[in-house]
Amino acid sequence: MDGQDVIIRARVHTLRAQGSKMIFINLRQRTDSVQALLALADGKVSKPMLKWTEGLGDESIVLVYGTVK
Repeated sequence: MDGQDVIIRARVHTLRAQGSKMIFINLRQRTDSVQALLALADGKVSKPMLKWTEGLGDESIVLVYGTVK
């Protein structure tokens, strides 16, 4: 599925910020899990979005749109 766009609805299991430019997010749905990376990108992801994401609590339900790598 490399390069395909996907939409995932899942719960935030854990969050880990790496500096001020990227956040690793472990998402889970029942017994399946996937790791997502949110990184600062001009015109796509802003610093306020990163800050908002850092504030998400465990078990928050999110809808993620991304590209598989």
